Amino acid sequence: MKRILKFLSVMLVSLFALVQLTGCAYSFYDDWHEAGAVIEKENVFTSINLDEAVKKIDNDETFVLVIGCSKSSTAVSQISSIQEQADYHSFKGTIYFLDATAYYASSTSRKDVQSKLGVKTIAGVDNSSLVIAVYNKGELLVDSSKNSDSKLESFYQPGTTTISIEKLFIYLFNDFNFE
Repeated sequence: MKRILKFLSVMLVSLFALVQLTGCAYSFYDDWHEAGAVIEKENVFTSINLDEAVKKIDNDETFVLVIGCSKSSTAVSQISSIQEQADYHSFKGTIYFLDATAYYASSTSRKDVQSKLGVKTIAGVDNSSLVIAVYNKGELLVDSSKNSDSKLESFYQPGTTTISIEKLFIYLFNDFNFE
């Protein structure tokens, strides 16, 4: 009888631990929907962590990575716009998303992300834009945090050197070769 009670105790603790681990997983939809983004549960975004993004780069993959935080009203608006463009253009692929919330806490963390992904910056939470990084076979082609890049002029907002998220994603959804 003692063995059965011990076995049941271990099983109960294991089940509780499993439920706790499952409950802590980041949910892109829950996070952004609660922040006010206009997205459906089924959307084009798949959340990945920094190590997974670095692995994709090291494996010479072609992909789009969105880096941001749902605490920014600008980013919430941009996520909604990206999803709207994806729906309009019947995009069936995947846009990867890295939640940068934890990295905003220290400059060391931000620099680590910037160094590993090759982007210029991910600084700021309040009203900051998303950072869009486009990789072709592991090579960084587009870094939306890098202003004044002549090869990206066609994606600039009129009269500025700031990339228009809408223009960039219209190009990506229609003309970019996702391999």
